[in-house]
Amino acid sequence: MRRGIFVSIVAASLVWATQASALTLEPIATEGTFEAPTYVTSDPSNPDRLFVTEQTGALKLVEGGAVSTVLDLNDFGNEDLVSTDHNERGLFSVALPSDFPSSGRLYLDYTDTDEGSDDGGDVTVAEFTLGAGDPVRREVLEIEHSPN
Repeated sequence: MRRGIFVSIVAASLVWATQASALTLEPIATEGTFEAPTYVTSDPSNPDRLFVTEQTGALKLVEGGAVSTVLDLNDFGNEDLVSTDHNERGLFSVALPSDFPSSGRLYLDYTDTDEGSDDGGDVTVAEFTLGAGDPVRREVLEIEHSPN
């Protein structure tokens, strides 16, 4: 009897289950391409504005299908900040706090080109403030990263 009830419940649930719809991919940009993208996120106040990090050190903004460069860490005040010498190095991700639209602050996670270490490539988290002038950088955290 119990087995019959169990089978009936399973059968009924299969009848009521909706058919799974196929997933589709939609392009996020109508122009431009990305070079080795590593992460994508949206502006906390506007989900239609997407930020894409590229391993090579660029932070791109996709808005209305158009792509623009927000920040290039390999052209930051005449300084290259990102090491991309090995497959596992580069710009990894971006985090935008909830006050990003008003503060212009964002956080980037990347391997640096610091010549002070054995061969550079320490993992760095830095805060960048975007505004009317040049972006301002403040290092938040640096973790030694062995080349081995």
